[in-house]
Amino acid sequence: MHQQRNAGRAEQKWSGAFHRQVRIEHDGRSAEVDEAIAPMILALWRRGFATLASCENVSEWPSVRHGLSPDLAEAAYVTFTTGRELDRFVEIVRRVTPVLTEVRPDASSEWTPELQAKAKQVGGVFGLLFHRDAIAAVAAETERTA
Repeated sequence: MHQQRNAGRAEQKWSGAFHRQVRIEHDGRSAEVDEAIAPMILALWRRGFATLASCENVSEWPSVRHGLSPDLAEAAYVTFTTGRELDRFVEIVRRVTPVLTEVRPDASSEWTPELQAKAKQVGGVFGLLFHRDAIAAVAAETERTA
């Protein structure tokens, strides 16, 4: 999982890549992202979203593997810099699959306190976890969204 480059501003890596990475580019943005989630990130960018980070399967992160509740295993993850963008994405995801959890600064979530602290270290992340089996359907729904 890597943080993504937006509006010409490079973000630092959170951790090493745990999945096969591909390079994506759109309208001055570029990033190395997990292969399975790349089409969805591109769809989000085309619709004006500014993503911060993503991962196709968070249960494989060594730093969080033991901090996730069992129902979050095999989840995909996308983060944004604003709650407004997260809210827009939640609407899209809910059309095709259940939202497993939302991560918002200073809000309770199913993440452990340690994981919440890590999110706050990067400036307050707004994120969403959903079933990774729905990545393609979420990408298609995002493309259909005006």
